[in-house]
Amino acid sequence: MESRILLIGSRKTGKTTLLDSVNAHLHENSDDYTVDFQTREDGNVRFICTETSDTKFTNYWNFDGFVVIFDLTNVSSYKDARRMCRELTSMVVKPIVLVANKKDLPRTVHGVTADREFKVSLFFISAKKNTDVQKPFRSLARSIMR
Repeated sequence: MESRILLIGSRKTGKTTLLDSVNAHLHENSDDYTVDFQTREDGNVRFICTETSDTKFTNYWNFDGFVVIFDLTNVSSYKDARRMCRELTSMVVKPIVLVANKKDLPRTVHGVTADREFKVSLFFISAKKNTDVQKPFRSLARSIMR
């Protein structure tokens, strides 16, 4: 299975670090990364991932799923992630996962409710420590295959 995924989040939330943590490979002459992994249910999965902090990104229909990421040490990044989830859920009917990054650091973001508000899966990870980084991608793979 091959799918296009957009990673979207404020600057410095860990988008590139997350891709590095899942052994993504940067394509030559491109800003896209390839993430390959295996699941028990779906076998080999390949995601072609594009990352952006541009909240005015308009090519949402070119993607099969979305990773909205925020930094647990930065309240404004969570506010941005909520806005991004609101925009995405109003424009597309495609799988979205919400990723709370930097769980290894002291939190300033508390009371995360966007997952329930927008009916998306929420994953707490540490991209830098490589903790639970596969979980959002596996969830997306299951949702896309449905």
